[in-house]
Amino acid sequence: MSSKSTSFEDLMVINKTTSNKLNDSDIKANIFDENRASDLEKSMTDDGSYKKTVEIEKITPVDPFLVKWDGNDDLENVQTQKSLFVRWIYAVIISGCSIIITCTSSIYSMAITGVVEQFHKSHTVSAMGITFFVLGMGWGPVFLAPISEFHGRRIVYIFSFLFMIPFQLMTGFANNMATLLIGRFFAGFAGSAFMGVASGSFSDLFNKDEIMLPVMMYTLTPFIGPGLGPLIGGFIAHGTNWRWTNFVMAIAVAVMLVFISFVVPETYTPLLLKKKAQRLRKTLNDDRYYAPIERSSKSIFTTIFLSSKRPMMMLLLEPMLTLICIYTGLLLSLLYLFCISYPYVFREVYNFNETQVGMAFIGLLVGCFLAAPTVVSNKIYIVPKCIERNTRTKHAYEPEFQLPQTIFAGVMVPIGLFIFGWTAKSDLHWMGPVTGGGITLFGLVICFNGIFAFTIDAYRTFAASAMACNGVVRCTLASAFPIFGLQMYENIGIPWATSMLAFICLAFVPMPILFFMYGHRIRAKSKFAWSESY
Repeated sequence: MSSKSTSFEDLMVINKTTSNKLNDSDIKANIFDENRASDLEKSMTDDGSYKKTVEIEKITPVDPFLVKWDGNDDLENVQTQKSLFVRWIYAVIISGCSIIITCTSSIYSMAITGVVEQFHKSHTVSAMGITFFVLGMGWGPVFLAPISEFHGRRIVYIFSFLFMIPFQLMTGFANNMATLLIGRFFAGFAGSAFMGVASGSFSDLFNKDEIMLPVMMYTLTPFIGPGLGPLIGGFIAHGTNWRWTNFVMAIAVAVMLVFISFVVPETYTPLLLKKKAQRLRKTLNDDRYYAPIERSSKSIFTTIFLSSKRPMMMLLLEPMLTLICIYTGLLLSLLYLFCISYPYVFREVYNFNETQVGMAFIGLLVGCFLAAPTVVSNKIYIVPKCIERNTRTKHAYEPEFQLPQTIFAGVMVPIGLFIFGWTAKSDLHWMGPVTGGGITLFGLVICFNGIFAFTIDAYRTFAASAMACNGVVRCTLASAFPIFGLQMYENIGIPWATSMLAFICLAFVPMPILFFMYGHRIRAKSKFAWSESY
C-alpha cells in the first residue's frame, strides 16, 4: 500500500467473494464491465488477490467510527434493501438507456440521403454524422466516469440525458452541416455515460450469484442499438423526413430521463456509505462517524488526468493490448460500416425503399440474440473444462481460458462477411446478405465478450485503464469507417469491398490462438499484466 494519502477506494473492502483470489464465479460478470474493472484496478494487489480487511486495518487500526456495510444497519444498501425484482427493474431501465444511445448512433444512417439533399453535400461529408457521434461516445467516458466517482452514478445519468436532449434537437433543427456535426458529437459525448458508467451500477445492484444474467442483458445493448436504429429510422425517414430521426430519439431520451430521475436510485457504494454516516451522526449525535469518501484527498481534475495518462502509456508499452485494441476497433468498425453498406446494397441491388432497408437490419438483431446463449455456454462449460485440463498451474483459472470462444467466433466473422458480399446479387434472394450480416454479428458479439473478459482478467490491477484504452481506440477506429465505406463499395464493388474486410479479419484469426497458447508467457514479461509468477 502506498504511504501517501489514502483514497476511499483503498479503504473499501471487496466482499463479493469469499475467496481472496479472483475465481471463475467472479470472472463471469466481466463482460463489458468497465466500471467493475475499475473496482478491480483499485482494490486488488499485484498478485491478483483482493486487499484483505487486515491490510485496511493497518491503515485505520480498529476504527469503530469508519462506516461500512455491516449487515445490521444498512438501510442505504440498495443490494440488500431492494428485492431482486425491483433491482431487475433498475437494470432494465439502465439497459434501455444504453440501447437508446447506441440506437441514436446508427439511426442517422437512414437520414443521410435526406441530409445530402438538404445541404447539398457529398455522401462522405453527410456520413460524418455517424463519425462525430461515435467519437463523442468513445471519448465521453474518459471525463464522465471520474465525475461519477465524486458525485455518484445517478447524477451523471440525469445530467447526461439533460444535456443530450438539446443537442439532439440542435441536430434536428440544423440549417447547415457544421451545426449538425457539432450537435451529433456532443449528443454522443453526453450519452456516453451509459456506456462508460452504467456497467458499474450492475455490480452495485447484484451479488456474484445474481449478476450473470443482468450483465448479459446489458452487454447486448451496444449491438442491439446499432441494429435497431436503422430499423426504426427506416420507418421514420419513409413516413416523414430525416429531421424526425433526431426528434424521435430526443423524445425517447426524455422518456428514459423520467424513469432515471424518478425510479432508479443512487447505487454507488461510497456515496451510500456517506449517507449512512450522515444518518449515524444525526441519530447518535456523534460527529466522529465518517465514510471513506469524506476523508478522500483526491481532486476530480487529478482523477481525470490519471484516467487519461495510464491508458495511453499502456497503449504504447503493451503490444498485446495494442493488438487487442486494433482488433476490437476493426470489429466495431464492421458494425458501423453496416450502417453505410446496408442502405447501399439493398437499395442498389434489390431496390428496397427506406422501410425495407431498415427491416433488413433485423438479421443483425437475430445474430446478436443468438450469440447470447453461446456466451453463457462458454462460461458454464468451456471455462471449467479448461480449468480441469490445466496441469501447468495445477487446475487454476487463467485469463486465456476466455479465448476459445473468440477463436471460434473470429472465424465466423469473415465467413459472414464473405456470405454478405458474394450473395448480394440481384439474381439471388435478399436473404443471402441478410444471413451473412447476421452471422457476422453473431461472431462479433462473441468475439467482444471473449476479448473483454480476457483483457479484464489479464490486466487485473490495471483493468480499468486497459478497458479505457480499448474504448477510445475502438471508437476512434470505428468512427472512420463510415467516411470511406460508401466510396469503397462504389469503387471496387460489393463482393470485393466486403471480401477485403473479410481478409483483414482473417489476418487476426491467429491472434487469439497465439494468446491462448503463449499468453501466460507474454503476461509474465509485461509491466502491467497479471501473472502467476508475481
